[in-house]
Amino acid sequence: MRRTVSRPESAGFELAAHVEADAIAARSYALNLAADDTVHDSWSLARDMVESSADDLIRDLQLGTDAAAAFDVLAAGLPCQAFARIGRSKLREIAGGEEDAFQKDPRAALYRRFLDYVTDTQPLAIIIENVPDILNFGGHNVPEEICETLEKIGYRSAYTILNAAYYGVPQVRERLFLIAFADVLNVTPAFPEPTHFLKLHPFQGWFNVRVLHLDQFSASAPAV
Repeated sequence: MRRTVSRPESAGFELAAHVEADAIAARSYALNLAADDTVHDSWSLARDMVESSADDLIRDLQLGTDAAAAFDVLAAGLPCQAFARIGRSKLREIAGGEEDAFQKDPRAALYRRFLDYVTDTQPLAIIIENVPDILNFGGHNVPEEICETLEKIGYRSAYTILNAAYYGVPQVRERLFLIAFADVLNVTPAFPEPTHFLKLHPFQGWFNVRVLHLDQFSASAPAV
């Protein structure tokens, strides 16, 4: 089996590499997930995905192969500050009231850099997670653009919004998920059916739901 850049050891994959720009987070990642002491120092290094290429990553981590054969799965949890509504307001405040400050944030374009990694590594599967607001980035549907790009380079892709509460996680958390498979696999992307449910009043907001069902998410309470 080849390698992956996500964290699916429980599914039988080998965790091989990561790109993390924050130095403290990179060191924590290495302490918890580095395969052995020989790559520990390399794993603990912070890397800018714009400045570092897939070839740089493979060389630094001594993977002993070329980019196109290094990874089966490529996963991205891209920065969401420019996409999330709360992040946009903060960026606007920092920029002195500029309404389009979030669109000028360089982190908003990192999904295009991720697509460069896809082109270079040619993984069999791709996973992207982000906030639902990425569907409307100043009127632009970013996941739709990503899917269109992936389909042009040989992938079948799809995206949707999933809520963690509907899968047994004690969080009312909605997130955008995009998955893609290489055409060679002949697999159509599909998303899991919910395993849990929560009855909502038509006029209940998510904040009220959190408060109303807070006791049900305690350690001694049954799953919702």
